[in-house]
Amino acid sequence: MWFYVATALIFTPSPLVQFVNAEAWAVFLGLAGERPAVAVGLALGLAQTAGNTLLYLFGDKLLIRVAYLRRLMARLDKERLRARAPLLLGVGSVVGLPPHNAMCLAAPLVEVPLKQIILITLVGRTVRFTAFFLGAQWFVDVLGISTEWIPAWLRALA
Repeated sequence: MWFYVATALIFTPSPLVQFVNAEAWAVFLGLAGERPAVAVGLALGLAQTAGNTLLYLFGDKLLIRVAYLRRLMARLDKERLRARAPLLLGVGSVVGLPPHNAMCLAAPLVEVPLKQIILITLVGRTVRFTAFFLGAQWFVDVLGISTEWIPAWLRALA
């Protein structure tokens, strides 16, 4: 249980700080193969949901400080984005295109409700990280890739 709590806490800033890579952690845990896929996906999904919710809630402060982002947001066709926001959020949360972080940042501008952001992000990111985990396990199981190259101290983290 503590492993999943620690995972969620460590990877909460991953939508904000790009070098904290939750996808790499899901792949690593899939290679190690010692945890249930859905539990890992849910822990990482909760972490990213929390981080993207922070982007939604406090993104206006970020837009004030970063001129480049402010110019990008000013060029958006808000009516067109408002009509497509749920679809773009859903696709972005699973696939990553359009960047889900940017969509969470733009969501308050087009009046997407916070509950919708949380639900779409949680489901989409959980699916995404579970897929990364299972994909890594598939490479290990089906293709017979050895994981002996992973150092023991690193395996201890999984």
